[in-house]
Amino acid sequence: MQVISLSDACKTMGHKFQLLVDAPSLVHIDCMGTLIKAQDVCLKKKSEIDPPLLRAYINTKKREIVCQMGTSAVLSMGCEGREERKKCTNAKGYCQELQEMFAHQLEVVHVSGHGQGNVRGKFQDSPSSVTCFFSQNSGEKLIDDPINL
Repeated sequence: MQVISLSDACKTMGHKFQLLVDAPSLVHIDCMGTLIKAQDVCLKKKSEIDPPLLRAYINTKKREIVCQMGTSAVLSMGCEGREERKKCTNAKGYCQELQEMFAHQLEVVHVSGHGQGNVRGKFQDSPSSVTCFFSQNSGEKLIDDPINL
């Protein structure tokens, strides 16, 4: 994990003056009127020997960007809300969407769905949860779990 102050982040991205630095969201900083993605700062500061970037977010209390790195990640998402159920019907696509936020420099290597969605006693086409496995690019092909999807 790497931590970068908001003013250092602005300097890193080429902004000389950091009089007004703010964090309007958990993933963007505002350097004197220019919005910058926290993820872009982490990618620029990351060295060749660092593990791949998983995600970047802003700790607003400490006014710093947190760059989380790693070689693999596993995410399990419930499919209970209306939007989630819709996304879970295409589990592979959902995992690819989550990859951008939580496993930025990794690849989706396995997707599995668990259980059958149940809404007010009626079974749905989507699973009750989806698990996404991410790893470094190893040339492996995406593997689906056909039994549970």
